[in-house]
Amino acid sequence: MLPTPVTLAFERKHSTANRAFEMKDEIKLLSELKANEFVSYFSDEIWLKHLSYLADIFENFNNLNPRLQEKGTNIIQRRDNLQTFTSNLQNWRLKAM
Repeated sequence: MLPTPVTLAFERKHSTANRAFEMKDEIKLLSELKANEFVSYFSDEIWLKHLSYLADIFENFNNLNPRLQEKGTNIIQRRDNLQTFTSNLQNWRLKAM
């Protein structure tokens, strides 16, 4: 199955959010050396927490996408997958506040 433009866009965002979170220390150091405006973001615990949740959300969305497109699944299974994902979104939203 070929990826759609939407799928590719979500994968790019997923990768970027995960990479940014994983490399937060390196990005902070580089920003400090270059006197970059981004250094304040990587020193802000709340912003880092939001970045972490964003990375988790995109990872779970990327896991959900193929499950919704699987052959042999019925509408009830797909609805259950969507309900689980939206429930997780609500939990992440509460935790990120």
